[in-house]
Amino acid sequence: MSDSSAARTCEGCDACCTVMAVRELPKAAGAPCSHLLGGSRGCGIWGEHPPSCQTFHCLWRHGEAPQQLFPPDCGFLLAAGERGRWPVAVQVVSLPGRRHAWNTPENRKVFSALAATWNGVVTITDSDGRASHAFAPSGRVYSRTLHPEVFPQGGAIVAVPRSDYAAA
Repeated sequence: MSDSSAARTCEGCDACCTVMAVRELPKAAGAPCSHLLGGSRGCGIWGEHPPSCQTFHCLWRHGEAPQQLFPPDCGFLLAAGERGRWPVAVQVVSLPGRRHAWNTPENRKVFSALAATWNGVVTITDSDGRASHAFAPSGRVYSRTLHPEVFPQGGAIVAVPRSDYAAA
């Protein structure tokens, strides 16, 4: 999955400043941050931005997602949860107005490969933080409609069966 051919910058992208919630500000998910400068100029409080922004891990920015998954182009961002915690959880969060951009055969292959490589789960998550789909390391794909038992509390939690993970 890694593409370390060149350092990637956030230039031209402010997806995380819109789709992610920032508890310290407070900023709701799906709403542009009040500190966003606009015109692709980035964060107005960069250097003093809150801890949840500082620890945010965009897979595209860190070269852990293919080049073609640049958030403004593909319509979603890939965000990793706590990296030292197992299982690794990756959220796919759509940009406003592009709710189904993730749902292509090519993207599904990428999500399945990420789940298998990291022995973790890739979830399709709405702006409220509720998962609708989960890509398991086994290659199985769960939807909340067909497998509500995997999505307790309406998708606020994802409980992929242990049998879907590789032995640790």
